Amino acid sequence: MINRRELFRNSLIAAGAVAAFSNIDCAPQQQSGSQVSSFELDELTIAQLSRFTSRSLTEKYLARIDALNRKGPELRAVLEVNPDALAIADLLDQERQSKGPRGPLHGIPVLIKDNIDTADRMTTTAGSLALEGSTPEQDSAVAQ
Repeated sequence: MINRRELFRNSLIAAGAVAAFSNIDCAPQQQSGSQVSSFELDELTIAQLSRFTSRSLTEKYLARIDALNRKGPELRAVLEVNPDALAIADLLDQERQSKGPRGPLHGIPVLIKDNIDTADRMTTTAGSLALEGSTPEQDSAVAQ
């Protein structure tokens, strides 16, 4: 069992390590012959992203997820993407064209952790095999 003094000491060591390494360039580096290039949508504001169609944004982000998740550095950070993402993007583009945008995030793709309930074909597993196949009946308040 750890006492308060050891916890405090270890916390200071960890904080020092974070401070020491915070200035290190963490940009993706060349991995086994494949270079991860910069992403054209990096550093764009929501207003700038809204100039693109939802379809084109979704295609670009799906390609980026694939490039980082399964190819290149193989981060494997995204467990699942919505199989209906492109169809949803098309519907949002049609709605924006016919009725105008609902708000500033209309048609902007959003990546949601898999511990947040979404009432679609995606599972909510929180990365746990015990929750494999869990599909909620309604969106969580955060997803709404």
